[in-house]
Formats: sequence, C-alpha cells, structure tokens
Amino acid sequence: MLQTLFKEETLQSCGHLLNCTWTDFENFLSKYDSTVNPDNFAKRSSIFSIYETLGYLLKQGLVDKELIYVTGGNSAIFLWGKYKSVIEGYRKVAYGNDYMSYFEYFASEMWNVKRIRDPTFLRDQTMGLEFEKMFEFQ
Repeated sequence: MLQTLFKEETLQSCGHLLNCTWTDFENFLSKYDSTVNPDNFAKRSSIFSIYETLGYLLKQGLVDKELIYVTGGNSAIFLWGKYKSVIEGYRKVAYGNDYMSYFEYFASEMWNVKRIRDPTFLRDQTMGLEFEKMFEFQ
C-alpha cells in the first residue's frame, strides 16, 4: 500500500487533481463528475480510495503515522484541502455523511504530523489553502 503513494502514476494523478479548477460544487459537477468526465473520476476515486484505506488502517493502529507521512501521505493534506468542499457536497447529494470519512481522518492525522514537524507551515500560497481553517476541528 505504501509503495503506491510514490508510484509515478499516483503522483501524476495527484498532480492532475491538484490542477483542476472549479468555482463551486455545481461547477465541479459539470466539469468533473463521473457522468461527464470518467477519466477524472477514475483518478480521483483511485487516489481518494488509497487515502480512505490508509485512514482506516491508521485509525485501527495498523500502520505507523510517521512512516506514512514520509512515504507520501503528506499529499493527502493538499488534496483534502482542495477537495473538502466537493466531498462535503457529495455527502449531501449522493453518498451520505460517511463518504470519505477515513480520508478526512487520514488528512487530519497527516496535518497533525506536519504541524509538529513544521509549526510555521500554515498555508499553501500556491493554492491559497489555509490549513488551520481546514483542520480547525482538531
């Protein structure tokens, strides 16, 4: 599972997902929903499922948080930040409140590691992500 995080294909998919743009949930649906963009859906589902699985394993105490972080798990912080509103939108209209809940847990745990390792890192200026606001439930 950990090897998957740093495979070239995984990294390309993460890069693709981070470069997608939309204005709101409806705009996202019109551009990237599985019904109109199956390629994007496949990339998103593949990556999100990895994070969902790692979140479950982490919550069960079956994997080491630091090991996952240094082998690429930190990318979940950025993808959660980018897609949080989309996942919340899908929770409301399609998949229910538990949709990607372990991905959310995983991203928050990776954020906790990042925050300890580098307390000065609070935002990503390239994407405009304010991590303290995203993870304020911590």
